[in-house]
Amino acid sequence: MPKYRTLTTEELQGLKKEFINYLIVNGIDADEWKKIQSTDPSNATEITELFSDVVFEKVMRQTQYLRHTTTDSITCFHYQKETAVMIGIKSSSGSIALDESLSDNLLNGVYELITGNKAYTLPREVELYAMTLKGAAISDGSLYKELAKLL
Repeated sequence: MPKYRTLTTEELQGLKKEFINYLIVNGIDADEWKKIQSTDPSNATEITELFSDVVFEKVMRQTQYLRHTTTDSITCFHYQKETAVMIGIKSSSGSIALDESLSDNLLNGVYELITGNKAYTLPREVELYAMTLKGAAISDGSLYKELAKLL
């Protein structure tokens, strides 16, 4: 059973070179892969699932920051080695505009700064992935760092 979801056909196309290398490393050449696909589709699916897990595991290991945005809040997460640190802003007026001064809006009570920490209950990468399934997106961390300065 895969740890993550299986890559879509489009995603696999984008990773064609990497998939070919993965097959070669696992002793499967082009002819063998065609044979597996035609004679043992369940094995072909399993190989694709394993490759998908390798891809997602690598992405999640490299990811440090996530960001989740709704109409009235922005929550940023920094996934450290053993804990996830959350810093967010919530609007009392119903919407958030990042082009405005965050510090002014915090001082005026328009935005509320929220923070929290959470130790991982699952492996770090699995928790990161679960958050992406809930709508969080991988981020460069710039907003997290900006909000951290305001603490």
